[in-house]
Amino acid sequence: FSILSQNEELVFQSEKSIGEILFSKMEDHKQAADQYKKLYEKYPKAPERDFFLLRIARSYYDALDFEQAIATYRKFLKEYSKSPLAAEAMYQLGNTYYTQGDCDEAIDIFEDLGLGFPSSPQVVLAQFTVGNCFEDQGKQEEALVLYEKILDKYPSKNVVLAKITRLRDKQSRKR
Repeated sequence: FSILSQNEELVFQSEKSIGEILFSKMEDHKQAADQYKKLYEKYPKAPERDFFLLRIARSYYDALDFEQAIATYRKFLKEYSKSPLAAEAMYQLGNTYYTQGDCDEAIDIFEDLGLGFPSSPQVVLAQFTVGNCFEDQGKQEEALVLYEKILDKYPSKNVVLAKITRLRDKQSRKR
């Protein structure tokens, strides 16, 4: 998309809006990534560059291009480690590894998230995913302990409660 105007601020705002429409409304992940890349490269002094890079990574993830998503999340964390969006980027990096089935790498990333951003709301989400990893790895007891730890912190308490109940039922059937 090209916008013709002499007003640079208007062009910038319009290009941002196009990116958001492609990302949020149309869910055209390829074009959204391209639009945000354009913004990232064209406006090196924009205060939202960290946001643009995060959107690029998420667009790759949504397009199921996990390799590019991982590379972009890692670039984000290298360039914007102090950004208010860094915890989200780290969580999404771990989540991408989990989605690919690489629980060991996901757990490592999520542990780093907890150490680097202990008060971030993403930490409890990461802990839930670590519980899922433990289940996937056959570590039912570790998963149960973790789910019980986050029960009152996780946004969807009923989801965690269902996991706890299922794991306890499995345990009682084994005895």
